[in-house]
Amino acid sequence: MLKAIEQVTAETAPANTGTVYDRYATLCRCRGWQPLTVRRISDFLDHLECLGLIQVDYFRGGEQGKTRSIRLTPLEDL
Repeated sequence: MLKAIEQVTAETAPANTGTVYDRYATLCRCRGWQPLTVRRISDFLDHLECLGLIQVDYFRGGEQGKTRSIRLTPLEDL
């Protein structure tokens, strides 16, 4: 998950939830793994936010009802 966030935010910071999920799913498929569900990914994003590894702004009205704007927390801020 962090690898997907790192890749996407390197291209366009901040990244939205859908873009992160798509990259995560692509990374999983490249390794022959079954990607987790969107709901499970949402739970992991919550955990990463609680740990302070990512910074998140919430927006209502995405395709699934809400979306996140995600940024990696700079290493010097950890």
